[in-house]
Amino acid sequence: MSTASPTTSGEPTTNWGRLALISLCGGMGLALMLTLICAAIVWFNGRSGSPRPWDTTAIVALPAPRFVPASDEEKGVQLTYTLENRTELDYRSDYDGRVTILLRMRSGALSEPIPGDAVFIRKPIFLPSKQQAYVTLSLLLPGMPERKASDPDEQYQNSLRGFLLDHFRNVDSFAVFDSANRYQINLPLGSAKDWRKAEF
Repeated sequence: MSTASPTTSGEPTTNWGRLALISLCGGMGLALMLTLICAAIVWFNGRSGSPRPWDTTAIVALPAPRFVPASDEEKGVQLTYTLENRTELDYRSDYDGRVTILLRMRSGALSEPIPGDAVFIRKPIFLPSKQQAYVTLSLLLPGMPERKASDPDEQYQNSLRGFLLDHFRNVDSFAVFDSANRYQINLPLGSAKDWRKAEF
């Protein structure tokens, strides 16, 4: 189809309306392509750039954990903390949720990751937004005193407290890192004499 129409002199004239429409569509297509390229670059840089800093204020533990020896079947000892969710979203960590636990020394340095068979968090964890909930840290450490049949409860608990106080004498807190949410949850040890008996 011709883009020109004859004039009275017999010479063709250009169909400017059609050319303008073609140019407009071409320009819009180019602009869309450039926008997509820029979005892809931003997305790639966001993925390949530095991760978000660890958030230490989203989930906060109240001091002085509750202390109780584990059952005879489980062994070890349990420290139960009250956690407060200060975010606008519910916090959840299911059985397959991956967290890494380290020790924060009194010097400020972090230890290597603690093996999961020595210290672990009871799961699942569900902490609604702006509310508090209990979370239990189970400890099963080499050399932990075993209870004798003749030991009264108070005597055995004092024995465990003494062991833990010595074992963690240079430790300030447990540092729990949730990689999925970039949360760092600090569980302060405090002093064993301040630990309260677990009563719910």
